[in-house]
Amino acid sequence: MLEISEDAFLPGGGSAHENLIISTMTELSEILDIFCNIQNSALRRECLDFVRNAASKYAANR
Repeated sequence: MLEISEDAFLPGGGSAHENLIISTMTELSEILDIFCNIQNSALRRECLDFVRNAASKYAANR
């Protein structure tokens, strides 16, 4: 399973930070693809909660 640190969404500036955000967003996209195929509702909720929290942190620090 992909491990993504929510700290990737904290502001830091610079191209390294931008590359990390792009990479993390790509990984989130992969998680969403997996999410669409998850049959276990508890796991699906946990995955969705993580994505929501990460997206909120990204939006708040943009």
